[in-house]
Amino acid sequence: MDTILSIPSERMIKVKVCKIIFGSASLVKCHYCQRTGCVRRSEKFKCPACKRCWSLTSLTWMKGMKLTWRQFWGLLWTYTNKVPVDQTRRVFKISRPTIYRWYDLFRTNLPDQEDVRLESCVQIDEAYFGKKDKKVSLVAAKETNSSKVAARIIPRGSVQRHDITPFLRQHVVPGAKLWSDGAAIYRGIAKHWPVEHSHDIHRKGEFGKTSVIEGFFGAFKTFIRRMYHHVTPLNFPNCLMNISAD
Repeated sequence: MDTILSIPSERMIKVKVCKIIFGSASLVKCHYCQRTGCVRRSEKFKCPACKRCWSLTSLTWMKGMKLTWRQFWGLLWTYTNKVPVDQTRRVFKISRPTIYRWYDLFRTNLPDQEDVRLESCVQIDEAYFGKKDKKVSLVAAKETNSSKVAARIIPRGSVQRHDITPFLRQHVVPGAKLWSDGAAIYRGIAKHWPVEHSHDIHRKGEFGKTSVIEGFFGAFKTFIRRMYHHVTPLNFPNCLMNISAD
């Protein structure tokens, strides 16, 4: 498995992390007085000026990490490649709770993404997650000729017209073709935002104008089950941080 993943040695991983944090593994600045020339002693660094010590992970969101660096690298690889939790557990011999906790850390520390703007032909639909009074709704739209997806969580088990209009204003460029199902919330939507709207009526067996977004929702729900088993309304927003149609 090491060959397949090409996991570097512990030393090489530490060098890479040092370079990311400090810009150079050989010019480590003191976390407290910002002077260079810090000396590495085993797993810690010591500043010859202020005499303070710290570890590499204590300066980051990895503080308190009990994994080996090669395990950390492997978990990061499985997360970015969407490897299911069960398979990750068997390969790296790491418990489910530990994998869930690190996957959650990876999600919450992703860099902010630029606001998505959709144009040309866009399909839009809603999906619902949770049970009874704990349901949340997800509105998502996708460009049919690219992998660009925009999504927004509605913190209740229904979606209204006043939820759709600001979503379109933020994510769909004027003049785009908007395809939806025949739900009442989309009727007359062109009066509220300048799009060319057309729709399917599912009860008549029409699905051509929503097939792409329906397929996306199917893949997204499968992704949630494989990667996280289940999510709660509280941490559901974090699962959308790395949402894509790939």
